[in-house]
Amino acid sequence: LIVHAMFAPEHEEVIRGIKDGLEHRILEVTRG
Repeated sequence: LIVHAMFAPEHEEVIRGIKDGLEHRILEVTRG
């Protein structure tokens, strides 16, 4: 992703955590 490439390698874990959180929230909303 272009936006992902703009971030420094150190932020990859943070971005990954945010993505996981969003995916988890989306799954919960889809289930409910």
